[in-house]
Amino acid sequence: LETLEETQPYLYEYILVLWLHAWLEHSMINNLLQQKESQSSTVVRNAKMTQETVVMFGKNMDILLPLCLKSFVLRCSAITKRQEPIPTTILDSKHMQVLEPLVEIMARSLVLIALANSDGSRDVDWDVKLVETLSLSDAVLDFIVGLLSIIHPAQMSILIFRYFKTLRACENEEDDDSSTHNGERDDESTSTTNSRRRSDPKFLRCVCSRQLRLRAAERLSTLPRFVALNFPYKYGDVLAAAPRTSKDVASWVGQCSNYLVEEKGLSSPCPYPDGHERLPQAHWLAELLANECFSICSESCEAVVTEAIAQIKASRHDKVRKKSALRNHGSKSSLSRADLLRLQSNALHAVTIAYELLVRRHALDERFQTGEIRGRVAALFLAPVFSNTIKATPWLAKMESTHKIRSLWLLTFLHTLQEAPEALTREKLRSYCSSYKGYPRLHRFVRALRLCSSSCQGFISKDSSGEAEGLSGTWVVQETYNTICALLIVVVDECAGSLARVPRERNKLAVAVFDVLLHVLSMPLSPVAHQRALGGVSQALTKFGALMSLEVIGDRLQHWARICLSLMNAPSLSVRSVAVDVVISLLSGCFDEGGNMDEIALVFFSVLPEVVAREMALYSVSGVLASLKDVERSVWPLRRALADIEEANPQDDDRIDPQLSPFLSMLCRGCQAVIDGVLIELRLQGEKCSIIGCKIKVPASLSPRPAERKGVQSSSQDAETRPSSFAFDADEESIFEAASSFLPETGPLQRLRWLLTLKSLHEEKGQWIEAAETLMLCATTLADAMPHVRNIWRPSRFTLWHDPNRSLWLSTVGEEKGLPDRGNTQVMEFADAFLEPSSISGRVRKKPHATGMLERPSTSMLCIILCVVAQEAFDNYLKEEGMESHAYQRFEQLLKLVMSVAENRSSTAIVSRRTTRGTANMEENAALRKASAALNGHMTRLAERLLLLAETAEAGEATPAPTSSLPSPKISDGQGRQFYVCVELIGKKTARFCESTSLPTFLEWESPSICRVPRHVATRAAASASSFMLDENLNGSPSIERALNGSAEQRMCLSFAEPLLVALSHEMPLENIVFSTVRPNEEGLSLEAIGENTYVVVTIGYGNVASLLAGKEEGGVEQTKRFLFKNRSSRRENASSPLEPPPGSFLEYTVAREFPCALSRQRTLLASEFISES
Repeated sequence: LETLEETQPYLYEYILVLWLHAWLEHSMINNLLQQKESQSSTVVRNAKMTQETVVMFGKNMDILLPLCLKSFVLRCSAITKRQEPIPTTILDSKHMQVLEPLVEIMARSLVLIALANSDGSRDVDWDVKLVETLSLSDAVLDFIVGLLSIIHPAQMSILIFRYFKTLRACENEEDDDSSTHNGERDDESTSTTNSRRRSDPKFLRCVCSRQLRLRAAERLSTLPRFVALNFPYKYGDVLAAAPRTSKDVASWVGQCSNYLVEEKGLSSPCPYPDGHERLPQAHWLAELLANECFSICSESCEAVVTEAIAQIKASRHDKVRKKSALRNHGSKSSLSRADLLRLQSNALHAVTIAYELLVRRHALDERFQTGEIRGRVAALFLAPVFSNTIKATPWLAKMESTHKIRSLWLLTFLHTLQEAPEALTREKLRSYCSSYKGYPRLHRFVRALRLCSSSCQGFISKDSSGEAEGLSGTWVVQETYNTICALLIVVVDECAGSLARVPRERNKLAVAVFDVLLHVLSMPLSPVAHQRALGGVSQALTKFGALMSLEVIGDRLQHWARICLSLMNAPSLSVRSVAVDVVISLLSGCFDEGGNMDEIALVFFSVLPEVVAREMALYSVSGVLASLKDVERSVWPLRRALADIEEANPQDDDRIDPQLSPFLSMLCRGCQAVIDGVLIELRLQGEKCSIIGCKIKVPASLSPRPAERKGVQSSSQDAETRPSSFAFDADEESIFEAASSFLPETGPLQRLRWLLTLKSLHEEKGQWIEAAETLMLCATTLADAMPHVRNIWRPSRFTLWHDPNRSLWLSTVGEEKGLPDRGNTQVMEFADAFLEPSSISGRVRKKPHATGMLERPSTSMLCIILCVVAQEAFDNYLKEEGMESHAYQRFEQLLKLVMSVAENRSSTAIVSRRTTRGTANMEENAALRKASAALNGHMTRLAERLLLLAETAEAGEATPAPTSSLPSPKISDGQGRQFYVCVELIGKKTARFCESTSLPTFLEWESPSICRVPRHVATRAAASASSFMLDENLNGSPSIERALNGSAEQRMCLSFAEPLLVALSHEMPLENIVFSTVRPNEEGLSLEAIGENTYVVVTIGYGNVASLLAGKEEGGVEQTKRFLFKNRSSRRENASSPLEPPPGSFLEYTVAREFPCALSRQRTLLASEFISES
């Protein structure tokens, strides 16, 4: 201030000067006394006087400081008549030389007032004294706030920095009288060791200093002109505007960020248009207050967390409690519970000020709601929030994810990064990638995003929905995860290329990024958030490369497969589309760089049953599923998404190589088959089918076992509940294709799982030969897998779907229905049953490892399973006559495989007898020998049966006839003969053969299929027409009546086609269904009204051409792919038995696999016509 000579000092100015002189005299005397070497009692007494003087000084500040402020106001008002947004009054150096020590003295006096007489006496309530001190500090803060309105911010920043620096220094200072009074209190301290311990004076000094700083931050952050005092930069395209006038030169309105100045190519990096720097620097007050709040919170929480960890370790090891690894300011005693509560209170107070008063208050200010201004305000706090969060990441990770301190800190972090200009965030990240010192900060930044993902999921739950902070839980969840995903995209975009020269750091970054994205995608978020996260995955795959991504993902690829498949079943079309795009990017990238897709296919096929079952369970707990049709519809989006992947065209998508298309088709067909298999497994449960307490009514099968039929005609009520899809479903084909998707060398248990399901399906239909063939295929799979036990891949449990401690949102599953028995635990139990059914896990340990991985089977375990399935196959073979020779041949082939494995193991055991693997090899060799002995026993029993049959035939004894045989002598003479029919549908298509969400059909329209006739069907057809029990839904059809009253062969064809006819009768009138054992000729089809009729043609066939020409009619089972059928379409009047080889035309159909096999029916591949000349 300019001194006015004609103005005399005011009276209160004299009082103020006298007060300051008195204080300075006391200070000078105390300094001289402290410099003396004598430690006499006089010095001690003078030290006490000094402390009392300081206390008196502080207690009078509420009177003297307003007088001082009034003096400044009156002096400034005499000079400046006009009020400005930012004060421009500059004090001279003499005033600053007085104000700086004054501010320091005031700060020290507040600390001494709070600590006065805190010598450990119990009658002093220190907390009450601290509250009084905080109230007294308001006078100091009022003085500082008043000066801010009249003095330039450049000089006020010096005073405010001095105030905070002094308080911070008091936190680390030693107590002046602590050493003096130690000798006087030694006896007292030793006598009160068992009494209640008081807080350490050094700890109280620390708490007092922090509380005073927080009080100052709380007061200064609520200034109405807080934003203006920080001179916020502009980050928009402001430089393209017209040149500024001289009026804007001195105003903070005209400044812009250094980033934009450099980007626009201006000559000077100075943010001001005139090129001259201003003081204080921009954001000075915001950064000061934010740094103070975050540093106090960080130091307090770090001490609390470290003390808690030390106590946990001490109690865990049952030892005497160890001293804390981190002592608060050198304290040699562990912190008491009261001390920990004080520190926790300080931390919560500090982070609340940062969140509520600094960030949220100004973000919600009505003056700053436009897009550009919101970015400028958020940029005020970007630097302190960014740096302090990265520093605090280690101890934040040790806190509970739902702790309020951690949640508020991370919400502040996310909001600042969301609203601040993206250019600033990118600049920070680029600086971290430019040197080795910045790499740890970059990884901590990504880790902080991972912590944000863990903490923000608490807003999904009902208990912590964000309403406590005045926010909507749904809105907070969507915005936070959108911000996390957007920041990950920025990190990958800025750092993936820069770290290419440092592969190790780049791999660490890729691991962290994929881990955060996996965690985000595993949660039930909004479609917008899922799209943003999937966009981040797609960008990461592009930046890091598919092979590198698979390398860093490692065994977590199965979790990514679960997530992608789940999102492909999302109700939102946009989410499904982006998920399909991500899968195509992954597959195409791996194919281009590696050329091998077997591992990815194995992972997708293995986890798909669990995903499908989980999706059904989630729909069930939501109350959506009521019928089997609803279950099929619940996975329709996933089927549609797989079809989109299969239909990907190389001409439309440059990512897809033309050679990749066949693999995509194979992968998608296998996935569709696995989905079919899950539905079939639910159907096989019958009346016990239930999904998380929801009873699913499964209609009875249209072709039940012979023991279950017992000749009783089904009621019309039962027929109404039977869906037509069951009869035409390609259930066998789908399960067999699912099993064929796995190789015995890498996924034998997955292959075994589906083969056992196929076996159960055959047994449900009464097809014992197919069930036995399926079991032999299981045994062969196990034998082929034994040499490759170490290469077997095993899935693991997905922790984020199981552990409620890591995924807090799991508690919300099923809460909308309010049923405690329908939560995530029941959902995952249901899904785990499909990941590894009990039929498999019963032979292997059910409980997974600590890592969640299912146990890898040993050779001994595989041998045990092999013996079990071989025994079941033996029993099923004997349920139909004449299968002894065929069974013996199958067991002989299996025994050769097992013996080959045993011989190789024996040689290995000899070599490694002296190694650690020697004992294990010997145990495996013994298990193989036991399996060989069991197979030899089965073969011995079969050989004995064959010998008995041969001796009986030589002795001329009559072969025991079946209990119910066909009247045809050809059939009765051929013991154990297998019958095959050709089934074909012609005419009008029904709705079942159009596209639907259910299982595909095993029949192609107007394309013949070869089917083996089960023994119970042939036995039923042997009855006379009067005793043949026909389904009542088929009564009244002329074509069916003719076949019923015809020959035994016609009744066999009718008995086989009965389920198909009943199914068709539910979709169309019975009079439009025509059953025939002869295919109509083309002329007849063209003359009839084929647009209304549907023909079901079932023709009984012979063996192959060689057996026909040789006239073989003996019994036994012949393995063949080729079958002959009489071509009587042009000569229908020929009524000769189809089992006799009459002269004329024959049709030979060729199938893919030799009958009998694991399938009871196969589509024809080739058709040839033969004409007999005889």
